[in-house]
Amino acid sequence: HGEMIEDIDLENIIESLMLQVKHHNLSPTFFEMNTAIAFEYFKQQQVDIALIEVGMGGRFDSTNVITPLASLITNIALDHTQYLGDTIEKIAYEKSGILKPQVPALLGNLDPLSLKVILESATALQSPVTQLLRDINYQYTPQDNTFTYTGLTWKFPACPLPLQGTHQAENAALALVTAETIRHHFPRITPNTAIQGLSNTHWPCRMEQVLHDPKVIVDVAHNPAGAQTLANTLKHDAIFIVSISTDKNTSAMIQILSTRATHIITTQFEGPRASPAHDLIPHIPDDTPHSLLPDFNQAIDTGIRMAREQQRPLVITGSIFTAGQARTYLIKAHNAPALQF
Repeated sequence: HGEMIEDIDLENIIESLMLQVKHHNLSPTFFEMNTAIAFEYFKQQQVDIALIEVGMGGRFDSTNVITPLASLITNIALDHTQYLGDTIEKIAYEKSGILKPQVPALLGNLDPLSLKVILESATALQSPVTQLLRDINYQYTPQDNTFTYTGLTWKFPACPLPLQGTHQAENAALALVTAETIRHHFPRITPNTAIQGLSNTHWPCRMEQVLHDPKVIVDVAHNPAGAQTLANTLKHDAIFIVSISTDKNTSAMIQILSTRATHIITTQFEGPRASPAHDLIPHIPDDTPHSLLPDFNQAIDTGIRMAREQQRPLVITGSIFTAGQARTYLIKAHNAPALQF
């Protein structure tokens, strides 16, 4: 029902798992612990379907202990290269680790190098492959944010798409083909329920317009691929507030965002992974106006004032941490609506 786990349930599961950690003398990472908490809670709640997103890579990811009904690989980009490898082929190999013997593999619009690696893995595992634009088709109309879908058996002439951008049409097509692929396990999945689910989709901090006067958009773009998608999706140039983690390709991200920026405010979110705000300045092109405001909340207040004065949108981006912290502050200080899932 779009509700967060209750604090008492979270505390009880953490306490139980910590006892096991100590008993077996384990040293789980933060992400491994979160994965175990999620799996235990899903078990307790007896969920009908669990959607599990890998943390990083796939082959050695802590989420990859399950045997799913279907495996989805949406796209491949150069990210986490210090852990996954420095070429598209190496990263694709790590991503292909989520494929399982004879479990359907559903693939997005992958580049040829990634596709070759993943198809080789699928063949070795005898995983039946469904590929966008080969086995199913879709078309996106940005003017009214609708798309058409021709799937395995379903066909929809004009689906509403609450999320903006060509990439969200691709994601929606993958969601629909996933529903088609697993519907035999779940009789309540029908074309009508699938379209209803699609039209009611909310995804906080993904090109989310949080305020309307001035227009304030929060997006989790945290790598060059995400920055490019954000730049492509924006309808108008904007004022940007940017804070990026230290392990990211800062230069590439800022170069991309600057193509849509009338002004960039650099800041830093709270936490040890945040790049100091002044470290972002050298990456901003000389012809892009910019300012330095290390205090995160002050940066947002200033950005909102500038957006109102210049009648331009404000975009807050650079990290999942940036988006989450901004969303919290906008609710607290600028009457933004509560998170909706």
